[in-house]
Amino acid sequence: MLQQIFFLTSGSLTAYQFDGRTLTRMNTFVAADAGLAVFDDYLQKLGQAPTYILTDMVEEDFRIDSIAHTMGGDRKALLARYVARIYRGTTYRHAQLLGRDPNNKRKDEVLFSGLLNPEFADMWISAMQHYKVPIAGIYSLPLVSIELVKRLWDIKKDVLLITHHRESGLRQSFITGGQLRFSRLTPVPDDLTVENYATYLHAEIGKTKRYLSNLHLLARDVVLEVCVLSGGQRLDALEAMRDNETLTHYRMISIADASAKIGYHDEHTDFEADELFAFLLAKHHRHNHYASDAQRFHYKMARARQALSGICVAASVAGLLWAGTQIVDGVMYRQELAKTTELLATAEERNNAVQARLPQTDVTPEDMRFAVDAARQLRQKRQYPHDLLRVIGQELQQQTGLEIQRLDWFASNDLNAKVTPLESGVSEAADAVSYDENGEPVTAMDGDDDSIYQIVIIKGRVKPFEGNYSSAHEKIVDLLNRLRSSNIVVAEALELPLNTATSGRVLGSIGDEAKDQEALFTLRVVMGERHG
Repeated sequence: MLQQIFFLTSGSLTAYQFDGRTLTRMNTFVAADAGLAVFDDYLQKLGQAPTYILTDMVEEDFRIDSIAHTMGGDRKALLARYVARIYRGTTYRHAQLLGRDPNNKRKDEVLFSGLLNPEFADMWISAMQHYKVPIAGIYSLPLVSIELVKRLWDIKKDVLLITHHRESGLRQSFITGGQLRFSRLTPVPDDLTVENYATYLHAEIGKTKRYLSNLHLLARDVVLEVCVLSGGQRLDALEAMRDNETLTHYRMISIADASAKIGYHDEHTDFEADELFAFLLAKHHRHNHYASDAQRFHYKMARARQALSGICVAASVAGLLWAGTQIVDGVMYRQELAKTTELLATAEERNNAVQARLPQTDVTPEDMRFAVDAARQLRQKRQYPHDLLRVIGQELQQQTGLEIQRLDWFASNDLNAKVTPLESGVSEAADAVSYDENGEPVTAMDGDDDSIYQIVIIKGRVKPFEGNYSSAHEKIVDLLNRLRSSNIVVAEALELPLNTATSGRVLGSIGDEAKDQEALFTLRVVMGERHG
């Protein structure tokens, strides 16, 4: 797919076209009325391809600041407020997170950048918007340089990248840890000879190092690695200077070698890196830096139309495939229907034959199903008294002087039951099983009480008993407290030798007949179990 790359500087705009393999330089338009007129003619003919704008301007500012550490939408809103406050006079502004502040882990370091003189960009972008050019984004060349350094350098090492550009000048970008920290653009004198080029470049590098030291981005005693991209006679002059002055920290890379690293092959490359960066942006364009949503509107609409066209094509193909599958499914369905009808007939004949051989019985299938379901429920709800009787037995061993006369155990849904089901006349058999309209057992609704309680009624007497009801009463109360302290059962007295309730009565009488009286008691012990 054809793409347009516009290389925008303070004095001109250069247009490139990229067809996916070859980058072609179309024309350079000067920043004047005459250049804009020629640019209008160009846009009328070739203005509807996706467009990427690469900026390299002296008026581009970079600064690092710290903000509070936030995440997600809060971070996005905070960065937008900060960058709007720093660059109030321009809409071409960008904020890029660098990482945690090494001096304060509660803050993040952010690189803020912006085009301080937006008029240079507005004059060209207004013309593009007039012809509805689909602008994908506006990109900063120093920020795009990071992508190049990743292919030429060890990103763990700090480096000062030097590139020369035809219309803008000498660009110096300080990159550390794979992040841009500072960038500086200086014009190159037109009358500079090849012999003086190396001396001029070396002097500009020295100025940049001193400036980085003043910004505390580089310690003064640190030797900074320098990577210079050049070519032709200027590259030879730079290598000679490096050897003469033993600048071992200078690494010279030819534009041709750098281009090969990113997959760009052009025999006409010299010492200028304009085409190299235009190709890099076309092949590896990342997130937009400076373009607003309004400037990217026509690009988004073009993408939406492409997506809609793709959906329509996919829907058409899917429709054809579906129609074909329906025809095939129809044929297969009729074949399966014939097979199923034959199998049903065979199964019905076998069923009739089996029923004819079965003996006759007076029990209906519904009664048999009820009996099976009732037996299953009884098995599910059966209870074992071992745990409850073990607790009672252990406590009775600890309390002497008590004689157990009768012990009744039963299970009930009623927590307050005080008599066995046989005594109350209520059957504890499985509840009647009801069925729905399809003949399936109906289960209990969620939330129904399905608690099963094991209950023991203990009847006995205090022995020996010599008419001391207070002592007999204390023995029974002590047994109740022991049972309750186990935290396993709930125990209560149904009858005591000495009833302390206001509505109760005292068993026995006081007199000469005390030796014939008995201290009887009845206790109720409950252990609960939840099903479901």
